[in-house]
Amino acid sequence: MTAFDLIAILSVSGLAIFISSIMAVYFMKQSQSDH
Repeated sequence: MTAFDLIAILSVSGLAIFISSIMAVYFMKQSQSDH
């Protein structure tokens, strides 16, 4: 495994965590506004 592979894996996993956290906050706000 090269350094570039490690950076690519870290950036992809970090991006997935970033998107999932944003979607979680978005759905939480949506459900709060509904009630």
